[in-house]
Amino acid sequence: PELVIRLAWGPNWGESSEPLFWLALTGVHQGCFPLFGCAFYATRRTKALLAIGSITSAMFVATLVVVVPYGITACTMAYCACSTLVLILSLGFIWTRLLAGDWRSLGRIALPPILFCSLPPLAIHLARNAS
Repeated sequence: PELVIRLAWGPNWGESSEPLFWLALTGVHQGCFPLFGCAFYATRRTKALLAIGSITSAMFVATLVVVVPYGITACTMAYCACSTLVLILSLGFIWTRLLAGDWRSLGRIALPPILFCSLPPLAIHLARNAS
C-alpha cells in the first residue's frame, strides 16, 4: 500500500497525513448536511435554511482567513471545528424548531453517536502525536 500512496501523493506524502486526518474527521458528519437541507425544504422553512447557510458560510470563510497564516493543518483543524459547530447548531435547530424537542433530549439522543464517531480517532491521533 505504501508504494501506491507514494505514487499517488509523491515522495513527501507523510506531510499530508495531518491535514488528511482532520478532513477525514470532518467527513464523519458531512453526510448529515444534505439531510438538513431536505428537512428544511420539506417543512417549507427555506428562509431559515438560507439564514443558517449564510451564517455558516461566513463563519467558514472568516475562520479560514484568520488561520491561513498558520498553515494547512491549522486550516483543516479550524474547518473541522466549524463543521462540528454547524452540525450541532443545525441539529439543534431541527430538533427544537421542526420536531418540537428540547436541547436536553437532543443531547441524550444525538451526542453519543457524534462522540462515538469523533472522539476515538481524535484521541488516537493526539496520543500518537504526544509520544
